[in-house]
Amino acid sequence: MKRKITSIILSIATLFTAVFAVFAINTQSSFADSSIPFKLYSDSALVCDMKTGDVLYSLNASERRYPASTTKMLTAILAIENLNLDDVVTVDKEATRAGGNSLKLKSGEKIVLRDLLYATLVVSANDGAVVLAKAVSGNVEEFAKLMNKKAEEIGCTGSHFVNPNGLHEDDHYTTAYDLATIAMYCMKNETFRDIVSHESYDMPATNMSKERHVSSTNWLLYDTVDSHKVYAGSEYRYCKYDGCIGIKTGQTSEAGCCLVAAATRDDTTVLTVCLHASNTFERFSDAIRLLDLGFSSFKTVQQYQANTELGTVKVKKGSVKTVTAVLNEDIYATLLKNESTSIITTEISLEEKIKAPVEEGQQIGTVTVYKSGEPIIVAAAVAKEAVPEGGFLSNFGIDDATAAKIKKVISIILIIILLFIIGLTIWVIYMKIKIKKKKERKAARLKEKQ
Repeated sequence: MKRKITSIILSIATLFTAVFAVFAINTQSSFADSSIPFKLYSDSALVCDMKTGDVLYSLNASERRYPASTTKMLTAILAIENLNLDDVVTVDKEATRAGGNSLKLKSGEKIVLRDLLYATLVVSANDGAVVLAKAVSGNVEEFAKLMNKKAEEIGCTGSHFVNPNGLHEDDHYTTAYDLATIAMYCMKNETFRDIVSHESYDMPATNMSKERHVSSTNWLLYDTVDSHKVYAGSEYRYCKYDGCIGIKTGQTSEAGCCLVAAATRDDTTVLTVCLHASNTFERFSDAIRLLDLGFSSFKTVQQYQANTELGTVKVKKGSVKTVTAVLNEDIYATLLKNESTSIITTEISLEEKIKAPVEEGQQIGTVTVYKSGEPIIVAAAVAKEAVPEGGFLSNFGIDDATAAKIKKVISIILIIILLFIIGLTIWVIYMKIKIKKKKERKAARLKEKQ
């Protein structure tokens, strides 16, 4: 009974985690109160472990800021999730009026959505973002509603969006926390992840334009130009950052210079957000120092891989007696660089018995990860495969495979009995005929004697 109650509590905890915090950063992590140990140019900043969502360091991360073109992360993921990227769209006049960075799209130009998506994320094309928004929702206003709905769904709590490109509007704002949440969600998508890692992109010619070559605004991916060097602390270095995997810049006069950046080394992926720096050099300087800080101070350790088998659960009235429980996701934990992995422990709690039918992926338990005895992660243990209701014998705890064997044995026995009865019947008939003929012969002999 105690185990059942514990399992129910953990299941509820997992449900809330899955619904409200799967993609959100973990502001309740043990590192959340860590202040950045040096002065930044940016007015808001954040460093987090991208695999766990644990906030490692932060500065004014919950304060409202204008996001500029970092907005396009959300625009792009909505386009990926709602459009066929191989479709062709026609540009209208509204899109051509977008200011700032643009592709100089022309009204009536026909262009493939995938090319627009690359342009929106790589060179930060404002007109491309408008075309994507209208392709998804028909108009910018409806798309903004979709943006806010999506942001809320993935765990954002301090954002409000009114356009798809981040051009300044007073009621268009976010926080460093929310941008980290959006970035983590977006980077789970393979298409998005691939695009933001591109240093450049060649857009094919259209009906109204020659081929366009666009270069990424994210210098961390590639830049080794001497005139673009920045000071990262006391070190004067190129902007190119080893292991950088993206993701998005932004800049307006009101927002200042913004940058969401991520890099991977070994098993650790560090995500940084820098908002409201004075110029582009300052944002890259801050990002480099914050990435360095993350890698030098923390490490990510993997506890389990997705689909790891955790045990079996009995199935009542099922086609089989048990179902295998597996993890539905990779499980990682964030540690200080000098901390031993021995402080990480796990507890597996599975249901004792569940009733058929069981769906593939149905939660049937939990895995809790502890750090120094304190729970830090609760993940779902799910059914590896579906288990339909069994036949009649499943009511007596007999699975369908065993029932099929029993049926086969009974069938064989019945056939043997039937054959025996048929054989016996034939023998009886034969004997009756034989006796009858014998009597007839005897009667014939007696008649002859008379």
